[in-house]
Formats: sequence, structure tokens, C-alpha cells
Amino acid sequence: MIMAMAVLSVVLFSCVREEMTCDKELIVVQRIGETDKFVEKGGFPMEKMIAWIIGHLPKPLQKLWYAHESVWMYILVGGLTTLVSLIFQMLPTALFNAVHMANWLNTGLSTTISWIFAVTFAFFTNKKYVFKSET
Repeated sequence: MIMAMAVLSVVLFSCVREEMTCDKELIVVQRIGETDKFVEKGGFPMEKMIAWIIGHLPKPLQKLWYAHESVWMYILVGGLTTLVSLIFQMLPTALFNAVHMANWLNTGLSTTISWIFAVTFAFFTNKKYVFKSET
């Protein structure tokens, strides 16, 4: 529900570029709706959504975000990984219950599937968004 509201907000509202200074360093907040080379070349939906959300926070929270961006991204990706794990735990469990599979087998297979999807998701999102690796 929260994710749907965030996506809907991104689609409905278009914002403009904003510049601010943090400890005498210029920070440019890239927002949705602005046509710039950054958005055209490397702007992924998650990056755009995060920039839009951060751009609407009060200035002190924006400073806090930019001061510890990698830590906040690690926490965000960890939360999303937990969500992926829960979804891929519940879906196979419901499917296996529908075909009346033994409970011990159901739990084992659901946990294995959940773990594979969660670890894969965590690896690629941490690589891209937290550690900003291009390899």
C-alpha cells in the first residue's frame, strides 16, 4: 500500500531541480520531471523515487541523508530485502498448501525459495545502489 502510494505520488507530481549547500558543499537534488543528462543516462526508477522523496524532506533531514547516504541506502535495501523474503516465503507456502504437500516439505521448500530470491535481490541492489559498483 505504501509502495503504491509512493509510485502514485511520483507519477502525479513533477518537481524541479533544487540546489542546496551542506557544510559549504553544493548538493544538487535531482527530482522527477526534470530532463537532464543524469536522468536520461543513468536514472533508474528507484533512484528517481528516492531523489523525489529526499527532495521533499525538511532541509535538516536532507542534510542527514546526504551526510550518511550509504548507511541509509543499506538500511533501505535491507528492508526491501526483508520484504522480498517475506513475499517469496508466503507465495510458495500458499501454493504448496493448495496442493496438500507435507508440512515439513512445504516449509523447507518455501524457505529455500525465499532465501534464494532474497539473497539475489540483496546482492544486486547493494551492488548497484549502496556500493555503486558498475562492474
